[in-house]
Amino acid sequence: MSMYSTAARSILPVNAGAFNQALASLDPKNRATFEQKREALKQAMAIETKRNEYDKQRDLIVDLIVRVKGIYMDFFQLKELVGSQVPMYRYKNVREAIPVDRVANFGKGKTVIWTDSTGQASVSLQQHETGEVIYPIWDLVQGFVDKSEEVNEDLAYEVEKYLDTMAKAAFDACFGSFTTTTWILDSRIKDAPTTNDIDVSSVCSGAFNKKLIQAVVDHFARLEKPIRALYLPAALKSDVFDWVSVSGTDISEANIVPTEIATEIWKTGGLKQGGIVPPMIFSNLMDGSTTGSIYAHAVTYTPCGFFYQKPEGHWTKTKEDGRFFKTQKFFTGVFDVPAYLKPEAARFKIG
Repeated sequence: MSMYSTAARSILPVNAGAFNQALASLDPKNRATFEQKREALKQAMAIETKRNEYDKQRDLIVDLIVRVKGIYMDFFQLKELVGSQVPMYRYKNVREAIPVDRVANFGKGKTVIWTDSTGQASVSLQQHETGEVIYPIWDLVQGFVDKSEEVNEDLAYEVEKYLDTMAKAAFDACFGSFTTTTWILDSRIKDAPTTNDIDVSSVCSGAFNKKLIQAVVDHFARLEKPIRALYLPAALKSDVFDWVSVSGTDISEANIVPTEIATEIWKTGGLKQGGIVPPMIFSNLMDGSTTGSIYAHAVTYTPCGFFYQKPEGHWTKTKEDGRFFKTQKFFTGVFDVPAYLKPEAARFKIG
C-alpha cells in the first residue's frame, strides 16, 4: 500500500530518465507470469507430486504494513561512477578584480597579476549491505513455495528507506549561513540572502498561511531562481480553509483571498498553483504537529546535491542451503551537498 502518489512527486529533470526506467522495471507486464513461475517451479522440483501450492485454494493474505515513498532522494541528482572514479569536484577561489581605468591618449592603466587558483573537494563513496534473509523452500502446509518475489520486494523497500534516511541527513545538513565557500557575490548585488535557513514561525505560528508563501517567493526572487516545488507537512494541508470566509464576518477582510482563489479552495481543497503560488507537495513524512520541528522545504530545478553510486558494486546474492534460500543485497551510495549548491534549497521554520 502506498500513501504517497508517484504522480504527485516532483522529479528533478536530470533524474527523469533513471526514474522512468525504474518505474518500467516494476511494470507487471515485464515480470514473469504466474504460469511461467509455476512451470519453472515444476522443473526445479522435478517431481510433479511434490508441487501442491498452486493447485489448491489459497487463503487471503493481507499486508498490514503501510508503505510510503520517500521524498528526500528527490532533491539529489544521481551520479553513476565507473572503474576507479571517485566523487570529487574543483572550485575557483577569490581572484583579483581586474581594474578598468580612464586614461589619456598615451596613458597606461594599472597592472594586476591574475591567477586561476582552484580548490578541491571530495567525498568517500560508501558500500552497504542488507542482512541475510533466510526463507524456506518447503512449507509444511503449502508444500514447495516461491517466496523470492516477496522477499525481494521487502529488501527493496528496506533499501529505499535506508537511502532516503541517508538523503534526509545530508539534506538537513545543507542549511545555514552562506559563506565564501557558497558564493562570492558582486558588490553591486542588492538584498542577496545570507542563509537558506529561515524562521517564519512568529508569523505562521505552526500553520500554513500566506506569510509562508510570501517568504518563500521573496527568498527565491532575490536569488533569481524559479521554484520547482514547496514541500509541506500533510497535516497542514487543511490550513488553506482558514484563508476563506464562511459567513463573511468570521475572518477579517485582510486575511481573505480573492473570490476566484476562494472558489478554487472550496472546489479542490487546495490552491491553484503555478502563478505566484509555487507548486506544492504535501508529505506525511514531514512533521506537522511537534512544536519546534514544523518545517517547509523549497527547492529549485537545480539539484541541491549529488547521490553517487558505482553500479558495478551492486548485486543481489541468493544461495540454497538445505531446505532454505538465503538472499542478501549489496550496494554503494553516498549523498553530498556541495556548499555551492546550498542556494538551490531553503528551509522555512513554520512553528
